[in-house]
Amino acid sequence: MACPDRSTRTFDEAVELYLQERKLLFPEAQNWSTISPILLSPWGYSFRTAAPQFKASFRTQIEEHVRVPAYIYSPETYEFMGFDQDTAWRLWATIGPGFEEEDRSYPDFMIGFLLRAYILCVKFKWTCPEPDSDAICMNDDWLGHMKQIGIRQELQDAIMLPEYTDIRLTASCNFWLIDTMRLRFDALYKLNDRGHDQLIHSKYIFTSKCLLNRNPRPQPRSECYTRLYHVNTHDINSTADADNDNELTGVPTLWLRCGDFSSGANVDYYTPQVETADRYACYAKVRSKYAAITIAEIFVPNKWLAQLTTKQFETPDTEWKEKVWTCRRRNILPLLDGVVPPDEEEALIIGPISKIFDWQPDAFGSTEDILDMHALKVRINGQEKAAVQWAFCGQNSLTSLRVNLKRDGWTTTHQIGAFFRSLPWGLNVKVLVREIG
Repeated sequence: MACPDRSTRTFDEAVELYLQERKLLFPEAQNWSTISPILLSPWGYSFRTAAPQFKASFRTQIEEHVRVPAYIYSPETYEFMGFDQDTAWRLWATIGPGFEEEDRSYPDFMIGFLLRAYILCVKFKWTCPEPDSDAICMNDDWLGHMKQIGIRQELQDAIMLPEYTDIRLTASCNFWLIDTMRLRFDALYKLNDRGHDQLIHSKYIFTSKCLLNRNPRPQPRSECYTRLYHVNTHDINSTADADNDNELTGVPTLWLRCGDFSSGANVDYYTPQVETADRYACYAKVRSKYAAITIAEIFVPNKWLAQLTTKQFETPDTEWKEKVWTCRRRNILPLLDGVVPPDEEEALIIGPISKIFDWQPDAFGSTEDILDMHALKVRINGQEKAAVQWAFCGQNSLTSLRVNLKRDGWTTTHQIGAFFRSLPWGLNVKVLVREIG
């Protein structure tokens, strides 16, 4: 099935012609286009630093060419996101006719395109035997759940990689599926913007060597700031002013209604441990190898942090277990204990990250089901330590964080995996990356 009009093509006409002339875009076949991987790497000058210090930077596969849907508004896009071909076409036949022209603005288009598929596949038993089914703990049938939804083998394998089992168990199967599909759709949707950048800035091709040799920006005084990290899975505006110290470019706005401290409310999660951020970035990269992933390194003014109502759990103690058990259950079963308003007693909660290894948040158990082993561990300086999260809770806290970062804080954005180098125009472009297993 062809798309209804040219306005839904992945590349607009001017960008398409430009890329074809430079052998970065190849002839379309059966509604799929073939592109050079150079288009998957955002421009170097738009980022504060390259990121060779992160292992996630090297989780990049060597590929000569990449197949992407020729039309964004198409069943092929559902395949690109991770559905198998049969499910993608069933979704398209059901959802496709319902999208009007005005529904195709970003990000509303992405949200509608993805969530309508999720609602069909999971919420209304379109493919699953039970509504709202999910896989949560280690003993659940994650593969069976994904097969029932219609997820293709490649995405199943990526989510189930054994080396990231600990990270996977910090959220549910549905969460990782939606997060991965959003990453992939975002990467596809931004291809035209990257092609447009190539068109405008073709005289300024940045290599990985150029990126790595840039003069680092001076660090703020450590005694005045607290350094936090967050994996940002959204592409960054390539026209951002990289010299503006207070610009919030790259700081994520990810509304999570899951996790240890959310209890159904809006929460932004950060970590003071670069190793923890790196682990999550690695998992994001292997799930969506074409996505533009960054790690935002923010320096939060200590004088502002001192004003917040803060709750800190030093270790996986009884109080931490009660908080995790309560919030996890409310995320999954919001009506179990009645309608509970968002918990905004604390503006900031600090504590270990939990992994749901062998306890069920929706079971009628108790905090005794949560053990010390359920705290996520990361290796720091050769030792296993608890992974720590900082949760800024409630709209007031989140707004104040952004205001204070813009006024008194500091942000550095690290591009993950952007080690692509272009060869002279007119030649085939190869990706020069190395992979650390």
